[in-house]
Amino acid sequence: MLKNNLKFITYNNKEDFFKENLDILLKDEIENEILIGNVNEFEDVKLLGRVENGKVQAIFVLNDRDGLVVYFTSKYIEVPDIVLEFFVDNLLKYKDDIKQIVVSPRHSDKFLVFYTRKSKAIILQDNIIDILKIKKIKNNETLNVGQKIIKVNKETAEINRFTKVVKNLYREVYENQKCSDEIANQIANVYLKRGVYILTDDEEKEIYCHAVTIRKQLNSCTLGAIISPNKHRGKGFGKKFIYNLCEKLLLEGNKYIFLEINTNDFVAKMLYEKFGFKKAGELVRTTFYF
Repeated sequence: MLKNNLKFITYNNKEDFFKENLDILLKDEIENEILIGNVNEFEDVKLLGRVENGKVQAIFVLNDRDGLVVYFTSKYIEVPDIVLEFFVDNLLKYKDDIKQIVVSPRHSDKFLVFYTRKSKAIILQDNIIDILKIKKIKNNETLNVGQKIIKVNKETAEINRFTKVVKNLYREVYENQKCSDEIANQIANVYLKRGVYILTDDEEKEIYCHAVTIRKQLNSCTLGAIISPNKHRGKGFGKKFIYNLCEKLLLEGNKYIFLEINTNDFVAKMLYEKFGFKKAGELVRTTFYF
């Protein structure tokens, strides 16, 4: 394969991107739920494209939230070095400080070798992410009298109240690390922009558990930030919330619900498996500093 046969193609809008690439992506929809979700939202996408040489070698999206998300179409044959080098060289013409890359484990090592060598990036952390999916929820968990699940957004929520919630949860999750008002406000705005599902009481004074639809794909959605404040943990709120929220989202027409968890988070994995979630794939999420 000659290098001059390779093409680095970019797109100006998601309609053109999906027209040429969606059928390919949907053949491996589970692995591509992040990529499809990011393109579908399209609000902060910096670059859409693919690499080809008569056949498609790679499809990718670049944004601020997930960084570079790459799908290599070759599932069993190793991607040639000339393709990887060509891809990285052209990518760095657009952005030379990509701080995160998400790619399948079977392609991550060699791709990251080329990227770190050419960009001078230093790997800060590697995380293997398990993708869990569910199509039908099981193990019924009925909400107690006086409890309900609501969805709040920028139009219906008090930003100051939710900023405080974010600060408290951040401190609890990250073991008392402080979260500035500015950072908490940014996170709260992102959550409310997407819409936050909350398990609360009838008067909506308490937040027992919350989750965010971090991505909306074409036929499914991905949930994240499923957290209960410390004072409400160990009381069964999480189980009730997960069951009833997933049931609601499936009834609304989502083909699947996806979750992403660290591959070593065995406790969370066991909890989700009780409701019918099953591992459907995995990705490597690598962060860098320069």
